Amino acid sequence: MRCAPLVLTLLIALVGAAEDQTPIAPVEPAETAIPDKAQIAQADQLAKAGLEAMQASDNDTARTVEAALSFSRALHTYEAANEHEKAREMQANIFWCKKRMNIDDLERFVASKSKDPKIAADLARIDAVVERKIPLEQADAYLADADRYALEHPDQGFLIAVRYFEVAERFVGTPASLKAQRKSLDYQAKSAPAAATTGNDTLFTRPAKPPQ
Repeated sequence: MRCAPLVLTLLIALVGAAEDQTPIAPVEPAETAIPDKAQIAQADQLAKAGLEAMQASDNDTARTVEAALSFSRALHTYEAANEHEKAREMQANIFWCKKRMNIDDLERFVASKSKDPKIAADLARIDAVVERKIPLEQADAYLADADRYALEHPDQGFLIAVRYFEVAERFVGTPASLKAQRKSLDYQAKSAPAAATTGNDTLFTRPAKPPQ
């Protein structure tokens, strides 16, 4: 089932809000200045916080929304700074989060952040990442990029699974999608023992929803 655009969810969540509530700012324009080191460091902290929230979201589903918004803000800076590899990682993480997102958690979270002037832009950026139309002919290139990521980050089983999950979902019906699905589930399974020792059911122990 296709997920509703997050900006639409934002509008629904705000129906019936108090009359004196601060209006939501429009989607922010693209940055023209290249972010400095301090801004990139702040984006790195957002990415780290997003990862922590994403990993914790199996026990608290609302954390998926928190994670996606952190990744979205980090992505905005990375793209402006031409940090292509970091931007790709944020895009894959956002894709994972959106596919797992609970609509009730989203509406509650958005309503609680309604005075945040950046929230509309954050949500629009998430929608843009997930709804981007990529030609099926690029499936093999996306799979090769996920393979490269796996080779370069062998200790990041969870994030490798996320990268393959994106390929599997974006290119459903292609041989690359089937290969990516198997690899995503395999890396999730490889990551499971570390979480199992804590006695908690986390993203490491529960595979993500496979492509339909």
